[in-house]
Amino acid sequence: MKAQTSFLMKGIYLILVLVIIAIVANSITQSNYLLATRMRELEFRKNAQNVIDKLVGYNKSLAFQDSVTIETKTLYLGQNRIIDLKKLEELSDKFSEYEPDDARNFNFRYRIKVETRPINLETKEIVFGTKRACRQVCYLSYVWKCYTVCDVLVEDRSKKVGVNIPSESWSFGVNEFSREKALTERMTISIPVIVYYSKSKLMPALLSIDIVDGELEIFSNLIDKSCLVGEKIVSDLSISYPTYKKTSGGENYLCMDIREEICQRLSCEKEIDIKEMIVPGKYRIEIESNEVVEVKI
Repeated sequence: MKAQTSFLMKGIYLILVLVIIAIVANSITQSNYLLATRMRELEFRKNAQNVIDKLVGYNKSLAFQDSVTIETKTLYLGQNRIIDLKKLEELSDKFSEYEPDDARNFNFRYRIKVETRPINLETKEIVFGTKRACRQVCYLSYVWKCYTVCDVLVEDRSKKVGVNIPSESWSFGVNEFSREKALTERMTISIPVIVYYSKSKLMPALLSIDIVDGELEIFSNLIDKSCLVGEKIVSDLSISYPTYKKTSGGENYLCMDIREEICQRLSCEKEIDIKEMIVPGKYRIEIESNEVVEVKI
């Protein structure tokens, strides 16, 4: 009887030990997952900030460049976080569907939006004027005496003046991104900036970057990189939705069918040869760029 009880207790202790080990292992796994997720978010945020710094911190991108002359020498000074309106309009017009070449990163894709803050104020303008008012003052001192007194009065006249400056916005970069199962990471970051119109007009604004990593972003970046660098690229790729290339208006697009067509403009201007629609699955792709960019699945 004692042997049976002892065997039963050992079994219970063993089960308890296994349960504790499972709980501890699960806790460690969850902690490692949360840590990895946090590290990935921090790295993604860092990438987004690097793109912003390239755009607003360099004269070749959006930064307003001022000049000063010292002893007949002209110095050109870049103003960080002060955006030149002319450069902003040029980028918005030229790169309305993909990223600028100088700020391209082949690990993700993004869209930039700059929006000025609306100003709606009522000011009070005060106008001062003067006028002279005279009156006669009389008093009795042995005899009745009178004299004239003149006062200078200040006239206060005010008028309300309305100031109404509507918001303006500009944007450039990728228009559409991966969704649902095809989406890996997406983040939006905003910073305050100043838009330089002229020396007498500088408007407060908000610059936002929508940065995305996903299946469509990875695939389109691989094609563009091979095209621009001119090298062969071999990579493993997961596809969750039917994917295909299309041409519209002479421009190349890579598209996914996620209940509706989602397309990303490719910066590659060469002919791109993708034989057929790619069905969902895991693939090893080869991309070679010569006169034609050939994508082999």
